[in-house]
Amino acid sequence: MQFAEHLDLADSQSPQGVGRVVAALASDARVMAFTGQSLHVAELARRYGVDIFT
Repeated sequence: MQFAEHLDLADSQSPQGVGRVVAALASDARVMAFTGQSLHVAELARRYGVDIFT
């Protein structure tokens, strides 16, 4: 957080929210469909119905 004043953290997610998205992704039977892709936490959260801000 030493550089927080220089960064726009308005759209950042909580560590717990990111963990919930990772858990949802890991439990998806079709997870291999994402191989080789760059994934965005916010997009995955919408896909899996995960709250990333709390």
